Amino acid sequence: MNLLETSWIPLVTSSGKRVEFSLADTLRQSPEVADLAVTPPQRVALMRLLLAIVQAALDGPENIEDWLACKNRIVPESLGYLNAWKANFDLGGASAFMQIPDLTVAAGKDKPLDILDCRLSSGNNATLFDQAASPDGRTFNDANIALNLITFLNFSTGGKVGQAEWQGKKYSDSTFAAPCIKSAHTFIVGNTLLDTLYFNLLCKEGDFGIRSFPNGRWGKPIWEQFPKSVDDEAAFENAGRTYLGRLVPLSRFVRIDEKGRCIVGPTHKSFKIEHLPVHREPSTTIKSSRKSGEPFYLPLSSEKHMWRELGAILAFKATGTGQGGAPALGKLLDAYYEMPEREVEIWVGGLETGAQAAKLSDMLEWRFRIPLSLLGGGTLQQYEKGVGLAEKAAWALGEAVKTCFKNLSVEAKKAPVTVAQTLFWTRLDRRHDILIHTANDPQASLSDRWYKVVKNSMTDAYDRVCPKESPRQIQAYTLGLGNLGLKKPD
Repeated sequence: MNLLETSWIPLVTSSGKRVEFSLADTLRQSPEVADLAVTPPQRVALMRLLLAIVQAALDGPENIEDWLACKNRIVPESLGYLNAWKANFDLGGASAFMQIPDLTVAAGKDKPLDILDCRLSSGNNATLFDQAASPDGRTFNDANIALNLITFLNFSTGGKVGQAEWQGKKYSDSTFAAPCIKSAHTFIVGNTLLDTLYFNLLCKEGDFGIRSFPNGRWGKPIWEQFPKSVDDEAAFENAGRTYLGRLVPLSRFVRIDEKGRCIVGPTHKSFKIEHLPVHREPSTTIKSSRKSGEPFYLPLSSEKHMWRELGAILAFKATGTGQGGAPALGKLLDAYYEMPEREVEIWVGGLETGAQAAKLSDMLEWRFRIPLSLLGGGTLQQYEKGVGLAEKAAWALGEAVKTCFKNLSVEAKKAPVTVAQTLFWTRLDRRHDILIHTANDPQASLSDRWYKVVKNSMTDAYDRVCPKESPRQIQAYTLGLGNLGLKKPD
């Protein structure tokens, strides 16, 4: 199977019809196709693959001016690029895509494993990637294998990942986590797939360009310089320390056999795809620890709707190392007055991990319609004040519930604080768009509509968890109400 010719990428048309296209047809039809039709980790993996192709084909854009003028070049130059590298996109053969052709199972170890998504569902992991089991075992066609392969390379957890041999050397040690694990990833979504790719291109130069990143080298996609041996230092340098080389990451040594099973091993000890602060993944949001000041990627949580983190996602400093959101969004600040659009849709998602670093918990995604005026500045400060108001209300709600149940002779730790706060946040999750519109409207005030939404959500949650039927319950309920005061924002 050649990825350029065989259909394997799930897409949705503007009419809502689900289709599958080859890699070449996906780019060819990108002006008409609406979006990818995939899971959150698959979206991240496919976006990185497509962006690696487009940016290599354009060898840029160089700067903002080049980016503003490059949209019409994306399809023809990407198709020409793919044609030149067609042989490297076969799923099998001597130049098998993202595979070590002569990788073997370590002597005395088990036979090859089921295909890659089962590796992500093994051990303590949830069965997020293990949905194809049957009495006859797991069966995957080439399209499944291709999609699973790139997803695995982006999201494989750290630790033990199998045992393999390459050129007489055994690979069985614990290894690093793939670059996309644990982080919230942000992409701008356009009306068509072409628009989406265009919006998410990064420039070489500029405040939000690749060369502002830590160790910000441009490099080559890995298929242009795939390691031929363990000692191929230049290839491993490109794969681990450049922007294009890391977009489709060589996070594991892999070979898929003719039956669709795979051999997986960690890379050798001297090669590692490093994380912050040495490198920055381009679709992430960076925050800083309040205690140490150390940077970290904004993680995902199924218990916290991402609207509460929009302040971090939409805040930017003009450097790839600084705190702030995805540089593709930051780039729009430089192009603000040239943009015909005055709002954009952003997608935020990825994989949530559990308490253990190697345990996957859930796939998560959110979409937001964001006015461009919300990118930094006073408008974003208003938004963050609105989030702060909600957080103060959640704390006050918890104190009120504790007071109520204390007066019912119930220990504070047994009071249903979590239930009340969950009810509160669930109601706000459905109405966060009010805060976006309020913060963006110079005539609106947070002390008006958003304050009422927060206050009503708080009192409603309190009312639902605190009983008030008997005289004693009514007295405790009334005492707890005293903690529900919420000062209006300035």
